[in-house]
Formats: sequence, structure tokens, C-alpha cells
Amino acid sequence: MKIIIILLRAAGILWVTTLVSICAASTHADGKAAANEKTCSGIIIAVDAKEKAVKLQRFVFFCKTFVLADNCTLALCNKCDASLDDFRPGQKVNVSYSDASGVLVADRIAQEELSFTGRIQALDRHAHTLIVRHWGATKSFTIPDDCDVILDANANGRLDDVQVGKRATVIFEVPGNHLTARQIEQTNLIPAKWDGFRID
Repeated sequence: MKIIIILLRAAGILWVTTLVSICAASTHADGKAAANEKTCSGIIIAVDAKEKAVKLQRFVFFCKTFVLADNCTLALCNKCDASLDDFRPGQKVNVSYSDASGVLVADRIAQEELSFTGRIQALDRHAHTLIVRHWGATKSFTIPDDCDVILDANANGRLDDVQVGKRATVIFEVPGNHLTARQIEQTNLIPAKWDGFRID
């Protein structure tokens, strides 16, 4: 009887020890996975739908190529459930990825909005160019035919409605390192303290 009790106690101790070891190993694995998760921001310079890959430019001579994981999450500024076809060169994105033996595998790609706010200094409707100035900073944009124009009270407008001297926020992309306006929001309701630009 004593032998049976000793064996049962030993089995119980072994089971507890095994359970603790499994939990510790699981925690270590999760921590390792979290430690391997990295992020990278840059401008898209190429999208390969066939290979399910995206190439980013971070600096002038520094690029990275990411292969999309099967469950990779894709999101645009105005579209949470996007597809790879929604991405194009010139967009700024943030990529969450892991390094699998030298292959950068992305599990999330999300667009980051680029915008510049200031007063419209010049507008050439025939050449489709726009110059916006805020203090000492001036940016020149190319205006494509599909650029959205938003007026006061969120009313849709046309390029003919945009007026020199008014405040505007330009949402843009940089394909080929050229500033390209995707949306022009003209309003006099923006407080002066908001005038500025964000491209980080």
C-alpha cells in the first residue's frame, strides 16, 4: 500500500513538472516570436501581384522587398479590408514583418497618409500643378485627372473651384519621387495653428 502511495505521489510530481515545462516553453516561444516581429516604413516602388511581393524605398539607396504571408492583413487609409491590387507605387506604408532565414515575410501592410497644409500660392489648371506654402516650406504638386477636390462642409468640388490664397490640405503620394496630389481639401475653417505638414 505504501509503495502505491509513493508511486502516485511521484506520478503527480512528474505531471506537475511536465506541465510547468510546457508552459515555460510556450512562453519562451511566444516571446521569441514577438522579439522577431519588426516594422518598416517606406514608399512603395514596386508591387508584384504574381509573386505577392512589395518593394519599399526607405532612403535614396536603401530598399527592402517583402513577401506577403498567406494571412497578411492589408489596409488603406480609407479601406480597412484592402487587397494587394489597391496598393501602388508612391504610397507610404508601414509593414510588420519577420525575417525567415533572410526572406522578409509581411503579416501586415498599412498605408500611412501623407499630407501638407498651407495656403495655395499658385495653381495652373492647364499644366495641372499646384503650389502650397506654409511659412518657409513650399511644396509643388502634380494634379492627376482623378484627384478628389473637397470644399467647405465636405462638399465635393472640381479643380475649377480651388482658389489661390485659400487654405488647403493636400493628401499626396510620391510615385517616382514626384509629389502627386490625390485629394485637395480647401477650407477657411482650419485654425492657423494647424497649418503645417506631416510627412513622417
